[in-house]
Amino acid sequence: MKKGLWISIAGFVAIFGILFYTLSTPVVIIGVAVNEKVAFSAPEGAMLSVIKSYVLWHNSSRGDSYRLQVEVATFGDDVAEAVKELSGRGVAVVVGFPLSSEAAAAAEAAERFDIPVVSPAASSSAMSGRDDWFFRVVTDTDKEGKALARLMSFLNLEGPIVYRSPYNDAYVNSLVEDLERLSDTTPSGVVVYPDMAGDSLSGDGVVIIAEPSRSYWILQDVLLHYPPVPIFLSRWSQVSDFQYFFDIAGADFYFSSVYDPTSIPEDDFLRFLLDEREVDMGIFSRYTVAAMTYLSSVFDENPRVRGEELRSMLARPRSVKGPGWTFELNRYGDVETEIRVYRFKDGSVEEVILP
Repeated sequence: MKKGLWISIAGFVAIFGILFYTLSTPVVIIGVAVNEKVAFSAPEGAMLSVIKSYVLWHNSSRGDSYRLQVEVATFGDDVAEAVKELSGRGVAVVVGFPLSSEAAAAAEAAERFDIPVVSPAASSSAMSGRDDWFFRVVTDTDKEGKALARLMSFLNLEGPIVYRSPYNDAYVNSLVEDLERLSDTTPSGVVVYPDMAGDSLSGDGVVIIAEPSRSYWILQDVLLHYPPVPIFLSRWSQVSDFQYFFDIAGADFYFSSVYDPTSIPEDDFLRFLLDEREVDMGIFSRYTVAAMTYLSSVFDENPRVRGEELRSMLARPRSVKGPGWTFELNRYGDVETEIRVYRFKDGSVEEVILP
């Protein structure tokens, strides 16, 4: 009799537990990895601000179906430690590692801990076409190099000088290699700024591949000391504070982008974000919005999905609307969207229509 009673009680508890699990509002924990180094703190701070605002907005306007929660881990030189720590806190997915050099290590850690990693901005083509646990919402350097190659061909350039940052080799080297592979252009030299090319190097153009602060000073030095030639800014130059480039006296440069940086579209979340915070809407911010929209499109289908099943859903080809553009993701988590080319001159931005 007692045995039967305990079996009945156990069965009741099990049924109650299943009903509670089924009827309760799921919570999706988003892990955010932030580089604690000062050099990257400003743009990554913008990334974190956008994610926190997105969580507030989602929970207040769409939280009936599932709620979002944020867990943050910082890292210095060891990317894997942040992924491991966040995995131990029960996060469903890790967002972060916008630099390609970080993302390459994060992709290995994601595989080791069976947790998807989504990067807002890491774009080295070395990570493209891989059936792994790493995903991103930015087009790779192959497409950026292709856009620059078409422009240089259009302008009949043969040997531009590359001014680069000493950081983020994975991105810099990948972009230079893709540019050479996709065009007849061969850089006449590569200069690590703050060194200047001097008289020993000459070129019929300048390509700036650096973080925004360094790019800002390179552009001014080139405008002041270099003969008038076409100047190209990499997408890394645009990750934050891009509007400051427009204020440089005599600024005239080309850049590639999937959106017009002077335009911010009307959108429920963007209105919420800009009302709540002062956020620079550069690449880090815009692509973080795109990353959260991408994740929401997956969790809207099933907020309880985790692990291998979540990886498979993230790898399903889909179309996602970003803040100013729509991007297509393939089964590798790579973006197929083509990049457009723009020119800033005489105080305004215009798209360059290439043949």
